[in-house]
Amino acid sequence: MAKVRRVVWVVIMGVCLWIAAWAGTTDYVPVAALRHTAEYRLIQWGNALWGDPLAEHYLPGALSGLVRDAAGQPVAGATVLVSSPVGDTFVTKSDATGHYRLPDLPPGTYRPVAAHRGYADAIYRAPLRLNTVLVRPGRETTGANLTMVAEDLTIPAFDAVEMGSAEEAVHQEGDDLYRARRRAYRLLRGEVVVGEGYVYEPLVGEGPWPTLLVILPGPVLEWEVVPVPLAAQGFVVVAVYPARKMDIAGEVDSMRAALVALRAGWLSTRADATRIGVLGGSFTSLHVYNLLQREDGINAALVLGGVADGFRIRRQFEDGTLIPAHGFDKVLIGLGLPNRAPQLYFRYSVRYHLEGLPPLCLIHGTADGFVPHSQSELLAGELAARGMPYELHLVPGLAHYFTGKETTLLLRITMDFFEQYLR
Repeated sequence: MAKVRRVVWVVIMGVCLWIAAWAGTTDYVPVAALRHTAEYRLIQWGNALWGDPLAEHYLPGALSGLVRDAAGQPVAGATVLVSSPVGDTFVTKSDATGHYRLPDLPPGTYRPVAAHRGYADAIYRAPLRLNTVLVRPGRETTGANLTMVAEDLTIPAFDAVEMGSAEEAVHQEGDDLYRARRRAYRLLRGEVVVGEGYVYEPLVGEGPWPTLLVILPGPVLEWEVVPVPLAAQGFVVVAVYPARKMDIAGEVDSMRAALVALRAGWLSTRADATRIGVLGGSFTSLHVYNLLQREDGINAALVLGGVADGFRIRRQFEDGTLIPAHGFDKVLIGLGLPNRAPQLYFRYSVRYHLEGLPPLCLIHGTADGFVPHSQSELLAGELAARGMPYELHLVPGLAHYFTGKETTLLLRITMDFFEQYLR
């Protein structure tokens, strides 16, 4: 009996150790978020007792490695990044042989990531070493290699398009009255809803009209301030609301399925699917930028109050210059320290994924207390440095949400931009 008990205890201890090891290293979001939150609280407690070790000065080190594809061939021109625990980034490009080198790094633990259009983001993986590399003072750490695999661009299949009955949509903005025709749509695979939204068309004329995919921050019928005026002024508008919140990739794939239906003429027979623009803002800016990275054939995009660099937001959170609203501070903490868990910060930071982007219009209010206007300024600076077409409109006094006269101004900027690139 004693022997059986010992065996049982050994098995139980083995299972517990396996669970602890898995929980300590997994990227499964719910578990990783809890681990990251506990890690953050422990570091804050330690800093309060013994001070912040990052405040000390050390001789910098360096990090180098190779970026290769799944066949072992070098990937040239990949963006390679590491971050400090508080969000300071260090960025370089791989050369023709796939080699990269990051000099002048503060000593510490890092997890490199890499991006290149056509590939899924790569992250450093090293079994039994917690997937991180250690940079020591005055020394270069080599062999931090990254493998990039082709991005899965599969679009969700659907076998039916269900269109609702046509009805008139009306929106009053000041003295201006806008009217458009509205129809609901659903993309179905059997009984599964692959995607859904609304199509808005001008009431008069046969087109074909340029098309706008509008990604709204709330239910479409509650945000007709956007699609109705645009449709009334000569656009076919496909309006969607990404209700699944954090499943950004899944929502973007649903939008790509809607674009397939649009190009086939199933959503509107009056849309010109060769002239497509995308519009979003705030949280849905992440959907806009992710869509642009995965979808060709988009002619222009406009973003209002968008996020361009998650690492910079983390930096501002850490130094107290940004107080996140609506519990977003808990989201940031749950994402983990960006030196050890950079993948989500990186994936949704368009600043490091600029290849192949169409002309962009960036609108940001100087009084935005939720997403700092410096986010749009950072992106504009990167676009300017690369000679990529863009517009930057900083609107004095505009907060994160807009009303009244601000709506008229934003509509004019939007119309002027899309007239330039879609007409």
